[in-house]
Parts: sequence; structure tokens; C-alpha cells
Amino acid sequence: PFNKGDILASTVRLVKLDLIAKREGGMTVHQLALARLLHEGGSLVIRAHGSHLKENALATWRNPSPETVKKIDEITKGRLIRVSAKSMFIGKSPDREVYTTLEDARRNPYQYCPSVECIAYDIYSSEEMRPVIVKKVDGRYEVVEGRMRYWAWVMANGYIEPMPAFLMES
Repeated sequence: PFNKGDILASTVRLVKLDLIAKREGGMTVHQLALARLLHEGGSLVIRAHGSHLKENALATWRNPSPETVKKIDEITKGRLIRVSAKSMFIGKSPDREVYTTLEDARRNPYQYCPSVECIAYDIYSSEEMRPVIVKKVDGRYEVVEGRMRYWAWVMANGYIEPMPAFLMES
């Protein structure tokens, strides 16, 4: 939720988020992140085991106030932009296999579910999509979160149509 932990790498940000989490009923920072995402509406697929699953599930019952959401957003700094998929690229991921070409994403050799085709159908039929998270690298945008959504967008809309992205600022 917080860019695979990159945002939490900053001690100052972590301390601020931890204080907010404790004020919001003794949550952990991770629960705060999940509650923040759920505040937007929609649903999440939570991958966790054992105590982490229970901890994450408890976050679904939390509803941060608008003031809290604003504070979290200020701490995590970023802004919503629309950018051409042609200006983006998929980098390597340290924690999972990723598709770096549209052909691989279509073939889905890693059997990710939902498939890129299913996500593309949802985007095409609703014309809405949760933004991918990007960071600027050498004048282009690296997709750091939402790689499957990126390929689904390309399938549904091509490379030219600007897509919603959350630009992480340093």
C-alpha cells in the first residue's frame, strides 16, 4: 500500500504514520495503510498468513476520518497524474516475477489471477481504473505498483491514451 515499503524506508515518515496509526485506535502502520486504501471504496485482495491475515482483516473494520486521510496523503507525498503508457516502463521486481512485455502479460505464464485480459475487460467496460504507482526515472515513468493494471490498460486503450498514475515524489 505504501509503495512496497519505499515510503516506510524514511524514518521520519514511519514515525509520523505510526503516531497516526496509534491515534486511530491502536492500529499498526500496515493496518493504517489498508484502512486508507479501503477509504477510497472498492475491494482489496489481501495476501497474508497467520497473524498477519488476522491483523489485516481487522483493518477492514477501520474507517479513518477525512482529516486522517489528508494527513496520510501529505506524509506519503505523491500526486495523481495522467500519463501515456508509452512514457512508462516495467522494471524488475525484487519480490516477484513481472511481465516486461505485452506478449508475456497476454500469455500469463505465471498464471496470475485475475489475468490481464480480465482486468482489461473491466477497464474497457467501466472506463475506470485504480491508478498505477510510478516514479520518475531518466525522464520516463517506472511502474512500481500495478503492473498488471498497466498491461490491462495497454490492451484496452493502447499506448497513447493517458492512464491514471500516482507519481511518487521524493
